[in-house]
Amino acid sequence: MARPRKPPEELERIGAYDKNPQRRITDAAKPLAGCPVKPYEVAEDPAADRAWDEVAEILSGMGTLSPSYQKQMTQYAKACSRADRCWQIVNEEGIIVTNEKGVPSVHPAQKEWDALTDKILKICIEFGLTPAARSRVRTGKTEEDADPVLEMLKRMGQKKLDVANG
Repeated sequence: MARPRKPPEELERIGAYDKNPQRRITDAAKPLAGCPVKPYEVAEDPAADRAWDEVAEILSGMGTLSPSYQKQMTQYAKACSRADRCWQIVNEEGIIVTNEKGVPSVHPAQKEWDALTDKILKICIEFGLTPAARSRVRTGKTEEDADPVLEMLKRMGQKKLDVANG
């Protein structure tokens, strides 16, 4: 299996274009920054609304939130809402139920909950919300870029070196 491609921001950050600047990708698509519009069906469902707000806050904090994620965030929020409902049903009725023939079997809500949690996990991986997936998410920013005080101190240190070297 081939290695996945690194985003241009990552290649720029690690200095991959220093040797061959003609390889620099100039027309790569960049997602818009900002929050997607919350759909009506998510806003009217309290559990889905809560899940949407939680994932939006996390993605915003990571610097990866984009309006182009609306469909994925909607799927995530609806899946979380349905999983909550399934969990409530299973807690009330139990994991094992007896069918019409008197044979015990796994509750259908438990089976749906299992499928929904798998779907939720896959979406979390796409968003970089699991520990393993988070290490693969690149925002194009480094910790040093985010702190203007560090940048200022570096510039001041560089000026001192320039003056000392004369």
